[in-house]
Amino acid sequence: MIAPANPSSAHARSGGVPTFMIAAVACNGVIGRADGSLPWHAPADLRHFKLTTLNCVLVSGRVTAETLPDLASRDLVTISRSASHAEHGAQSPQEALHKAQQLARHNGRRAIAIIGGGQIYRAFLGQVDEAYISHINANAAGSATFPLEDHEALPWRKRAELGAFEAEVDGIQVEGRFEHLEA
Repeated sequence: MIAPANPSSAHARSGGVPTFMIAAVACNGVIGRADGSLPWHAPADLRHFKLTTLNCVLVSGRVTAETLPDLASRDLVTISRSASHAEHGAQSPQEALHKAQQLARHNGRRAIAIIGGGQIYRAFLGQVDEAYISHINANAAGSATFPLEDHEALPWRKRAELGAFEAEVDGIQVEGRFEHLEA
């Protein structure tokens, strides 16, 4: 289990750089499979992820990092027990946030995006300014989960509904919706 990041204000923690979380979450909290793959096919959600994270520093766990496509116009800090895993590796959320702040300032990035997996979301929950959640309207099979109970207990304010999209889960077409929340 990864210990949470803990300074008090999200902007203070991120060195004045806005910090947000972005996740696609099934009704049962599933966000991915053990191999890091997604349990659904949702091209509109992938486009949403790409557009929302452009010109950002991304913070992820090792398994998530290994599944990412080309990250043009983005930097990546990977949290892993073995910090040597990536060019910008970190062994804790605090170290990752520090490296993300440095990269954001050095490369002129507009924000820091926490992109998962499950342990990473848990470590940063309550430590971000905003959340972009893509709700997949189905239960999905998978082992990586988003901390729904903890997330729902936070005092989020809905900033905007960003529209609907279609997804395929286990060969069945389902709807999804984008939501933008702020702390």
